[in-house]
This record gives sequence, C-alpha cells and structure tokens, in this order.
Amino acid sequence: MTASWVSAVAYQIECRLLKNWCLRFLCLDHILRSRTLLTPSSNIALLESCTDQRRILHDGLQDTSRYVHCLMSVEELAETKTVFDAMVIDVDFENGRGETLIAELCQSNGLTSVLISATCTQLHRALICLEAGAMSVLEKPFELNRAKIIVDQAILGTRLRRKTRQERQLLGRRISTLTERQREVFRHMVAGKHVKEIALEMGIGIKTVHTFRTQLFDKLDIDSPLQLIRDIAMVFGRRGLEKLSTSVDDQTIAKLVHDISQPRYVGHSG
Repeated sequence: MTASWVSAVAYQIECRLLKNWCLRFLCLDHILRSRTLLTPSSNIALLESCTDQRRILHDGLQDTSRYVHCLMSVEELAETKTVFDAMVIDVDFENGRGETLIAELCQSNGLTSVLISATCTQLHRALICLEAGAMSVLEKPFELNRAKIIVDQAILGTRLRRKTRQERQLLGRRISTLTERQREVFRHMVAGKHVKEIALEMGIGIKTVHTFRTQLFDKLDIDSPLQLIRDIAMVFGRRGLEKLSTSVDDQTIAKLVHDISQPRYVGHSG
C-alpha cells in the first residue's frame, strides 16, 4: 500500500459521497415529496417582518411533516429551547437586524441550515448573507412549491450534517482511546505505509507492529487497513486523511470532529 494509493482511494470515496450528496440534496423531488428522509416532524423557525408573506409561508409550509414557529423578535429566538431543523430569516427583520443575525447564526451554529427571505431589491444584501454561510434565498413574493423544495433541502442538509457530526464524534472517541504507540502506527497506516516501513520508521519489530495494529483494529472496530482508510475517508474526508497522516493528537481529532460547514448556495425560489 502506498501513500498515492491511499490518496486515490480517498478521492474515489469523496467523489461518490459528493455525488450521493448532490443526488439527495439538490434534486429528486419525488424523494423530497415522499418525506421518507424528513421524518419525524421538522421544526422550522420563521422570522419574517412582512405580515402577509409570513402568513403565506407559514400556511404553505405547515403540515404533518413540518411545524413552523413564527418568531417575532431576535430575543424570542434566543429564549426558545426548540431545536430547529431550518431557519428562514428576513434579511430586513427588525429593521435590518436579520442580516446581522444570519451572519451570527452561520458562524455559531453551522449544523442548522439558514435560509434568507428577501425581495428582488434586497438581493445584494442576500448575497452578503450567502457569503457568510447561509444556504439559499427565498425570494419574495414567495412561490410556495419552490419554497417547499428549498426548505426541505435545508432540513435534509441539517439532518445529514448532524448525522455526520455523530459519526465523527464516535470515530473521534475511538481514536482518542489509542495509546501513544498505537497512534503512531495508526498515523503511518493512514499515510499508506506497509508494515515493514512502519517497523523501520518506529525502530521496532514487524511482530510488534502487527500487535499494535491488531490492538488498534479492535479499538476502532475495523478488520483491515483498507477499512481503516475507507472509514476515515467517509467520515472525515480526504483532508481528514491528510491531517491524520501527520498528527493524531487530541487537538487534531477535536478539530476534525467539529469541522462541519454549511453547504454553499444551491439556488433560490424566485
């Protein structure tokens, strides 16, 4: 096994994951309509300054799979204990506080999808919010069918990121249980080195490397070096593989576990 081979495997896995993400996240309206990926009921925060548009979006989104919470102030959002699957925030909410709120939410709460509502004359401000990390724009006046699709995409994105966080936390905890020598073997394996190379690098015997490898396989609940590469690539991505091939300290693991960003702009409802 070579480092270039590891990189190639990781790249193939990353491409497949990206393809699956796009299929699940950007299209296939029949999947979204079936609600199979959107159960149980989703909580949506709606912070809309225009009364008529707030009522239209609330009535259009509210059903058995979506529960819409109309919040009338930033303070009310801060006080609520509800965990939201998506947030729709008017860029001009509370005389312009919406724009600041969107930026703050995207920085502090990267798991929940944030959507912007804006008129055509406010789209330049919406673009600033997209750069800050918001997922998409719902253009007013709302076109309900399109708005439903984008909101469902946002909910799905939130749940996928939460699932990814859980998987990263589990794998991160398992890696953290490795001893210093096991981590060293782990790092060399992630870099694509063969047992003989690892033994030479660490100045130990081949049998000792096999012992350390068996121990870390047990702790990580894997069966082979290929599964090790595959699991890390699927959970942490190719960049995670690269980082873990150079360092397996607790700080690196913690950073990989929490490094989950919002998806970039995926279209708007206008």
